[in-house]
Amino acid sequence: MLQGEIFGQSFDPAAGISGSLAIPHDSPKIRTWASKVLHFERGPRKIDDISKGFVSTGTEENVLGAALTNGILSLGDGGSIIVSFPSPISDGPGPDFAVFENGFSNGFLEFATVEVSSNGKDFFLFPAVSEIQTENQTGPFDTLDARRIHNLAGKYRAGFGTGFDLAELGSQLGLDIHSITEVRIRDVVGSLDSAFGTFDSKGNLINDPWPTDFESGGFDLDAIAGLNLAESESPIVWPSVLMAGDKFQVISSEPNFSLLLFGISGKLIAEFPSGGQSLQIPYWVLPGIYFIREKNQAKSRKILILQ
Repeated sequence: MLQGEIFGQSFDPAAGISGSLAIPHDSPKIRTWASKVLHFERGPRKIDDISKGFVSTGTEENVLGAALTNGILSLGDGGSIIVSFPSPISDGPGPDFAVFENGFSNGFLEFATVEVSSNGKDFFLFPAVSEIQTENQTGPFDTLDARRIHNLAGKYRAGFGTGFDLAELGSQLGLDIHSITEVRIRDVVGSLDSAFGTFDSKGNLINDPWPTDFESGGFDLDAIAGLNLAESESPIVWPSVLMAGDKFQVISSEPNFSLLLFGISGKLIAEFPSGGQSLQIPYWVLPGIYFIREKNQAKSRKILILQ
């Protein structure tokens, strides 16, 4: 939940420093990761000179799954991506989801704005604040102070996510903060030329490293984690089409639960102890239609096991 007004002052420091709100990639608070890319638009290497072409580092698949595992996707100047999750994100205690970038130090930071949607059409922007000076352009290899940034992805180095609290958008008409289905990440163009640069919620240009005229220019998205999820009467299981021996993920509203696998006849095939970790279909399970449910729940999820 929203924990008080913090605008108009310096914010929390870089990852690893006392008081930092950075979320480690292996935090037990992480319940799920982005699982699907709905839209991706690469940005140019240098927005004021389109002849230089577009960035090319990474593919859409790189941003799916856990941070530090699948590589990164560079957005380029003003590039954007929309992702979804196996289960909707919901407002809860503290930050509700976190965005991971690949900055190699506490000072080398590249930023992106963050928007959310609960219907796939209307997106609502988190009110970002930049207190970085706007007199001198931040160069492509200059460093920045995380304490001058709020509500911009990329505030922390690789392996540490920037958290976003849906309570900040609780008054937005048309947004259900208890059922967020999409998150959009858009690269901040750090140019101090108002014709190209990105503005924060107070009308200030956001002065981040620019130009980044490289194949990997702009914001480098690593992953997006879900921390608080919409409640469900049955477990979320993905993928739902597997082969014997394949691993799958489970999300439940209960921190500790037993998972049961039934055949189409209702016969119990296997039981899995779980806590949201990766589980594995036994190698001896035959192809066919199966059902998974929690031991104390009536509803189940259908899965298909192939030859």
